[in-house]
Amino acid sequence: MKSKKILSVILSAVMLCGTFLIGTPTLAAEEMPFTDVKSSDWFYESVKYAYNNSLMEGTGGTSFSPMMKLSRAQFVTILGRMAGAEKKEVSTFPDVEANSWYSGYVGWAVEAGIVKGLDNGTFGGNDPVT
Repeated sequence: MKSKKILSVILSAVMLCGTFLIGTPTLAAEEMPFTDVKSSDWFYESVKYAYNNSLMEGTGGTSFSPMMKLSRAQFVTILGRMAGAEKKEVSTFPDVEANSWYSGYVGWAVEAGIVKGLDNGTFGGNDPVT
């Protein structure tokens, strides 16, 4: 139940911020490829908005993983996409592989002062957002 509440808050924030940053949602765009998101799910419209506006691509070709915890790497990627950020590769963190799917957004978030990393000098991209 706790993960459902967290996902609801995050997806609501994505939709709200996305409306301000991107404009009117395009919910009528292409169908989603996700087999783990059904039209009867409470989060369906939020996932559809995030997917159709290129804020989230899912965790695989046909999976979105709506009950998975959001990682720090996913979070900065979503924020960067919402802001229309220019990706910036940085070598600040030893655990962020250059040219990975999220590294450019980590660089942007560092430069923007959004993230500083963990006390041990790493970014902790796989760590959940708390």
